[in-house]
Amino acid sequence: MLVLISGLPRSGKSTFADALESSVDGFTHVPLDKYIKEIPEGVSFLDWVDTPACIDWELLNAHIKFLKHGKACFTPQPDWNARGRRTSDGGLESGGRYMRPAKIACVIPGCHAFRFPTLDARIVRVFMETPYEIIVARLAGNASQGGPANVTLDEHLSMNWRTIENYSKEADLIIRGTDDGKVQIRRLLDRLAVPEFTTAAAGDDDYDAVFALHEQLFRAHIEQIWGWHEDWQRQNFRSNWKSCNTCVIECGGKIIGYVQSLRNPGHILLKNIGLLPTHQGKGIGCSLVKSLQTEAAALHLPIRLSVFVTNPEAQQFYERMGFVNESRTGEFQNMIWSRPEQTA
Repeated sequence: MLVLISGLPRSGKSTFADALESSVDGFTHVPLDKYIKEIPEGVSFLDWVDTPACIDWELLNAHIKFLKHGKACFTPQPDWNARGRRTSDGGLESGGRYMRPAKIACVIPGCHAFRFPTLDARIVRVFMETPYEIIVARLAGNASQGGPANVTLDEHLSMNWRTIENYSKEADLIIRGTDDGKVQIRRLLDRLAVPEFTTAAAGDDDYDAVFALHEQLFRAHIEQIWGWHEDWQRQNFRSNWKSCNTCVIECGGKIIGYVQSLRNPGHILLKNIGLLPTHQGKGIGCSLVKSLQTEAAALHLPIRLSVFVTNPEAQQFYERMGFVNESRTGEFQNMIWSRPEQTA
């Protein structure tokens, strides 16, 4: 598992990662700033760290693999007196910070952590939300002259620091940087506690229950766009039921959701995925999509899907899962996921 922690500089990301590592056995702090590449000549530090391109993602991924396979590892050792030129690339023998094997998760704090290109089966994205005034105090200290906090941040951070705040829209969990460390850790652990669930091929006996769930989840969007016409909806859903691979999701012996997908020659179509509101935001949807992505990657196929344009929450969820917008057809936003080395 990967726990990616984003947020503005000095928002408390590394402090939280350190507290998590020291308080809960099995979490390993992997500091993203150790993987910043050497600053090119003629480029300032703030301009260099302004985008995810400053990170050596390939080396980071190699070290993550060591940690996940039970091997201790060292981070690189950049020399910031020499524009970040490394005195060591880290690895198994020596380097910068020592990282113990990750029994549960690698915890990666860094402004651009959400941009880690990985196919890891389970990722939790945490955004550290800290008031500007506190960040200003940490950045400027006694040098702060008062005035609007955002003006001071403009002086001390890169010009595009506000783009980092946009990462909060991709977060699975937002943690307040002003909360007590124990409260922060408990919130994360609660989020990581995915309920036990099972999936099984749907049978004819499940049809009524699954259609009722479909209506509960999507009727509001359908009414807003076209209006809800009962006979047509049942006929359309029956058609999808026959053509797609439909699975029911059960928890505690009850149906809490369903997934419909279709294997086409050139791609996998994720036709529908729905979960009861009481079981959303608990990692079940992420687990289901990641499982489908693993299958698609093994087949060297992309995954395509469509979401209602009236459902931005769904679009944001799939964006967090690595999908990108492909086109728009009427009231649907069409999205695609491809493994990193694939092209659509």
